[in-house]
Amino acid sequence: SACRRSAPTTSRRTCRVRPHGGCDSAGVGDDVVEGGSDVAVGAAVLGPPVVTMLYGADYAEAGPTLQLLAPAIATFPIAYVTGHLLVSQDRPLAMTLVYAIVTVENVLANFVLIPAFSLKGAALGTSLSEVLATVLLVYAARRAGVGLAWRRAFAGPVLASAAAAVVMLALRDQLAAAIPAGAATYLVVLVAFERVFFPQDTRTIWTSLRPAGRGSTTV
Repeated sequence: SACRRSAPTTSRRTCRVRPHGGCDSAGVGDDVVEGGSDVAVGAAVLGPPVVTMLYGADYAEAGPTLQLLAPAIATFPIAYVTGHLLVSQDRPLAMTLVYAIVTVENVLANFVLIPAFSLKGAALGTSLSEVLATVLLVYAARRAGVGLAWRRAFAGPVLASAAAAVVMLALRDQLAAAIPAGAATYLVVLVAFERVFFPQDTRTIWTSLRPAGRGSTTV
């Protein structure tokens, strides 16, 4: 079906074609949200110390800029995969129109934000544009009949991100411990949530992660 011709990222789950067109990609959304939420939380909570650690104290002012990019990091995977889902449903014009609107918004916003806030303005403009693109693409996908189970997709990653944020905030002054502890917390909470509420999806994920030729199956 046309649903299955989307990007490889979307092909982990079965795409069920609806009788009157469109497709039900209930398993796509959770993979997408998980792909950006953990990194976004890390950027939002540990942005300044991470920049200082990597580039030195001379670049400490860039830390808040990384924090402002957190919304863009979180929403980019959603926009990317949703755009591919639109193309897979033979609606590339919808994606083109969305990005045309976002391009105009980005240029106009940068005229205001960059002179006023310099580097932080550029980061804020990027996040605003990415969030706008995500909202418009998800709306266009719903209009096109592409069913994305966003409530189901957001539950686990949001819970895991909140838990990871608490851990990273508590260890903020010990960056070497904050990063692995936050990542481990995110993974443990997410896996536990999925195993309890969506055991079938958990089995599907583990199957998709098996190396080829070792009993893995392609959905």
